[in-house]
Amino acid sequence: MLHLTLMTQLLAAPLPLDVQDHQLDNGLQVLTVRRMSAPTVSVQLWVRTGSRDERPGITGIAHLFEHMMFKGSKKLGPEEHARKVQGLGGQLNAYTSNDMTVYFENVAAQHLEAILELEADRFQSLALSNTMLASEREVVKEERRMRTDDNPVGKLVEAFITTAYQTSNYRWPVIGYMEDLNKITLDDCSAFYKAHYNPKNVTIILVGALEHADALAKVKTHFGAWPAQKRPARSYTPEPAPKEARRKTLSFATQTPLLLGGWQIPGASDEDIPALQVLGQVLSGGMSSRLYRGLVYEKEMANYAAGDVWEFAGKGQFYLWASARPGVKIEAVEAAMIEAVEGVREGGVTGEELDRARAQVERQAVYSLKRASGIAGLLGRSLIYYGDWRPALHYLDKLKAVEAADVQRVARRYLDPKLITSVHLLPEAKP
Repeated sequence: MLHLTLMTQLLAAPLPLDVQDHQLDNGLQVLTVRRMSAPTVSVQLWVRTGSRDERPGITGIAHLFEHMMFKGSKKLGPEEHARKVQGLGGQLNAYTSNDMTVYFENVAAQHLEAILELEADRFQSLALSNTMLASEREVVKEERRMRTDDNPVGKLVEAFITTAYQTSNYRWPVIGYMEDLNKITLDDCSAFYKAHYNPKNVTIILVGALEHADALAKVKTHFGAWPAQKRPARSYTPEPAPKEARRKTLSFATQTPLLLGGWQIPGASDEDIPALQVLGQVLSGGMSSRLYRGLVYEKEMANYAAGDVWEFAGKGQFYLWASARPGVKIEAVEAAMIEAVEGVREGGVTGEELDRARAQVERQAVYSLKRASGIAGLLGRSLIYYGDWRPALHYLDKLKAVEAADVQRVARRYLDPKLITSVHLLPEAKP
């Protein structure tokens, strides 16, 4: 077994985390983080697969498979995994995104081995069946109806994604299309499980009241016999830079017109991301932001206005959205939104705005790092986006280094009004 120990307190990094990086003989990566501030441990398993690893015809299979991972193994029946974790007083959940699938439990530290045994069981011997597939297919279809098909914001977001991404494998929604969900077969699921749920494609991250050697020994006990496989190659088709604005208008059974506008930005590992995050706070970070203050308070055009940075391993999006007040045309709201963007592009930001925006982003990061699960999440995202967990340790330094000139520079570079992707969702015409 290759055992690479890296005590990150020795690095010139702002996050003094006691991290050790291990690799089992089968290729499974294990990160252990000793953090004795509470008698708990966060267990996270990061799978390097998400909706980007699908193809037309089986969109949604990564998320569907996340559901199926709770439905039984050779040792446990449906939902028994969750009942056992809850019986230990623990919390558990999972999520799927474009780039990753993550499973996690937070439990008292003395239950670490019990959790590892449970995870090893389902990761190595999931009991796939047509009955399981049929049941979870209906659950996911209902989730799609609630979150997208019958939801104006979900409908808006899906339309934006399919407009902003036309060739990239980020162009389909994580939850998948209904017609594909109906067609996914048990053979598709078996092939997906075999290809992506293998030790070289998974990282286990343990954070909390643990001793490195003991935690590693427990992982080796339960995962050491997991047969090694080749890590699947990840396909990615970059979305070409748009040469003109992309626009779409759709109608929906709603009373409030909605607008979602965005611009292509680089992947999450790019050096410009911290400045873009600060820009996001200047424009849309709360009620004192330029967008909210201008559209909601001063111009009284919108009921709400917000935005953020969508970070992907590949090219992401800087987005802004708003809901129009009664009698206000959505085109006028978009014009006011562009005016706010142009204000930063042409005039920059004030020192007060910069300080407040940096503090907001930093506060969010620091709050997350107060929890073992937040630390595990930070390291996991860094692994997915950079291929390495170490850049996560320097995030706050990069954020603090953002200056007003950087904010204006990234606004000029990426937020060209002529290259906006804009989606309008309008109330259906009354008969």
